[in-house]
Amino acid sequence: VHKGIGHLLRTLAALRDRDSRPFTARILGPEVVDGLVAQLTADRDRLGLRDHVRFEGKVSIDVLRDAVRTAELGLFPAEYESFGISVVEAMGGGLVPVLQDNRAFRYFVEGKTGFLADYGKPEEAAAVLARARDLGADRAEWSAAARAKAQTYSWDAVIGELEAVYERVSAQRRSPR
Repeated sequence: VHKGIGHLLRTLAALRDRDSRPFTARILGPEVVDGLVAQLTADRDRLGLRDHVRFEGKVSIDVLRDAVRTAELGLFPAEYESFGISVVEAMGGGLVPVLQDNRAFRYFVEGKTGFLADYGKPEEAAAVLARARDLGADRAEWSAAARAKAQTYSWDAVIGELEAVYERVSAQRRSPR
């Protein structure tokens, strides 16, 4: 499935093998394909990640907020996204994302707003995750940059841009040719 959870599991196994620091990945979201969670759970167990990965399914907004507030990183391995509202929401909460290098997600990474990785290459993606985990004292700066980037997608910012476009188009239509 295009959300890339299988690739994420293989990346987390590679991370576990290269980085001795403990981690727990919480996979949030509803099962959209019958039997997918069972298949992914079997993959998780086969990779020896039972103690590292939890599938939580569809969660309440309070659980989601808590997940964003307490997470070290936001991992987004989707091979395809038309936009990425979940990325904007996580960044708005100050979560530093590690995003699959796809066309939609590239717009979110500028400077210190997050990281791009190819989760289809687990060893390389694990190296990116390890680098992201090493932010240390710089994490607050990255978190602030992620929040600021998310604000560029707020209703106020977007409406202002749309109003400017409408003004330009209206002015062009009113001017004689």
